Amino acid sequence: FSLDVRLSCSSGLVQRAPVRALAIIDPFSAQAPRFGVRAAEPAPGETLTLSVLARDEDGDGREDYRLSAGLSTGPGAPEIAAELVFLDRAAGISRDGREPLRSLLELAKKDAPRALKKKTAEQALTHVADTRRLLASLCAEGATPRIFDWSGGPLRCGGLQDLTDKLGAIEVSAELALGDVGAALAALSRDGWYFSPMRASVRTQLGKDIEKHANLVTASRVVIGVRPKALKAPAYSPLGFTTGSVLLIQTEGGMFRLAPDSSREEPIDLDAGVQSWGLEVTTSAGARWLGVTYSCDRSELSLLLAGANAEPQVSTLLAPRPGVCGGGAFEAGFTPTPASADQALEALVGGALVGKKAAGSAKPGAARSTNGSRLAISTPLGLFVQAEKSELWKIDGWSAAATSGCVIDDTGRRAACLRAGRAELYIRNDATP
Repeated sequence: FSLDVRLSCSSGLVQRAPVRALAIIDPFSAQAPRFGVRAAEPAPGETLTLSVLARDEDGDGREDYRLSAGLSTGPGAPEIAAELVFLDRAAGISRDGREPLRSLLELAKKDAPRALKKKTAEQALTHVADTRRLLASLCAEGATPRIFDWSGGPLRCGGLQDLTDKLGAIEVSAELALGDVGAALAALSRDGWYFSPMRASVRTQLGKDIEKHANLVTASRVVIGVRPKALKAPAYSPLGFTTGSVLLIQTEGGMFRLAPDSSREEPIDLDAGVQSWGLEVTTSAGARWLGVTYSCDRSELSLLLAGANAEPQVSTLLAPRPGVCGGGAFEAGFTPTPASADQALEALVGGALVGKKAAGSAKPGAARSTNGSRLAISTPLGLFVQAEKSELWKIDGWSAAATSGCVIDDTGRRAACLRAGRAELYIRNDATP
């Protein structure tokens, strides 16, 4: 018979400490239990279901054990389930190495065609996110396991590359089916966040798929001589545009502007009436943005704020796994960037917008244009200008890894970014130089 025991404790416990035991008991056996697993509480906002079935899986006449682990994100939400099979051999219990990959690939196989249709793309995206949540709780490789063997050791899933490729392809395809090129680019930007990077061939093909759906334009590049202020992220960019599309540059020695023909930088006198802007990112309530928390105790990342009564601003974007949770360094591949700030903060993290858009105009140095109509996003395929009619700017020598602090003017014809300590201006090729 099976035994399911749960612990309830009024005091705080160590995060992800087991509070549940699920075991197969044979009263006539000296082995107690015959098989069992332990589990911690699910991550906030998630539900974990566990069940164990005893049956002969390999036809050797001995009872084996099939563990089903399911995850959902709320009442009425679909459940994603994976199977783990434990074979009872003469030498002891051993794992069937084909699971959980086989059961999860079967689900992904069904989602691949769903991702190509606008009507079912949202369902496919939900399944991708919930599969990643489940893998983080189930697999030792995610460094945040919540399911353990009877001795308390995490369970290794192994061989997840095929699933990583499939989930990444489904996410990009579904976003394109929904007409959201920006979200597809963001998904490509986060390649490597969840267990492993996609194979190069898969990533290359997805890049081609995105470009087929994007409104591609070319832009010329102007390298600016004066060096902008060095920043400690997150911060507003020392680059900004006036309402007349003149590029302003804050340097350690004062303010400069780029001449209208982009031929030279001109210092701005203190009495010229051009004000510099603060680079520290704060909300209207006085909370200051300190950085991004890649949480290990919940599935989503948060924006870390400091100030009176400031609480972390939890996003809907999944945190990397293993990311920082494995104890090693995590190279995010981007600089968190403020898009706008009001009572709450809106930011670009991993190419995705998190938080709430501010009402009214944006501050100079933000990724949003001053009038709020456009957004400049550094992506692996070029500079994405999100607007009523979005564009992907193709720029010679573009490197997203070295680019940060991007800004765009109100017309959507000029943008600028920081690159390797220098400022660069990008001019849409049908724009007046």
